[in-house]
Amino acid sequence: MRTTFLPLALGLVIVLTGCALTSETARPHFDLVDDDSARRIGEKIYRAELAAHRLSADSRLTATVNTIGRRLAAVATRPDYEWEFSLIENDAVDAFCLPGGKVGVYTGLLPVAVNETGLATAIAHEIGHAVAAHGTERFSQKLLAGAAEKLLSLGISRNDALQALFRQSFGMERGDPYRLFQEKEADYLGLIYMARAGYDPREAIGFWKRLDTNGRGDRFESTHPPTAERLEALKKRLPKALLEYAAAPRRHGKGNDLF
Repeated sequence: MRTTFLPLALGLVIVLTGCALTSETARPHFDLVDDDSARRIGEKIYRAELAAHRLSADSRLTATVNTIGRRLAAVATRPDYEWEFSLIENDAVDAFCLPGGKVGVYTGLLPVAVNETGLATAIAHEIGHAVAAHGTERFSQKLLAGAAEKLLSLGISRNDALQALFRQSFGMERGDPYRLFQEKEADYLGLIYMARAGYDPREAIGFWKRLDTNGRGDRFESTHPPTAERLEALKKRLPKALLEYAAAPRRHGKGNDLF
């Protein structure tokens, strides 16, 4: 690490926590960001995202997002998170979950989700990214690579550079996605969470097929596992997810179509 980068690292209150184990999968990961710092940054980015876009005026769809989100949050392994769910008017076929449980669903995702179980698949996947600390893992890698220093060299303020780097690390910017192995891990975690929450995990297969064919284009193909590979991995993990589904205290059907 170059000496010019050390003041930035200290100024960002980054604490070396070493290797931790990812919940559910027990995968070791290296993380330089402590929980409190991650939550504070996540909160700022979430509020900025809400301020930059209009929230959906559709009370039914907003309530649906909240209901599904709360059910999933109840079975995820972060009871310490202060969960929030927002439906954001944006054509992007996407969603996100930031540290602290701040979840945004873009309205462009709803036609691909089709129904409540499809939407549960998408939200559970994003929750999986957050619970597995994929964003802070990527953030740590970028810090070590000097990415923040490069942003500062372009004249971006320290606070803006930090937030830009964090947004990139959480897949909220084009061209800088999660790594493919993280996508696969989030697929697995999402499958388990939706099953625990009472959503049929077999329906995830249809969602990922629709997402592949409904328009994330070259970016989707270049930043996510090939769909055939993703579906094969999901099918192999279905038996475990179905055990979780069978044990769920309450099951939810596909639900009405979202439109």
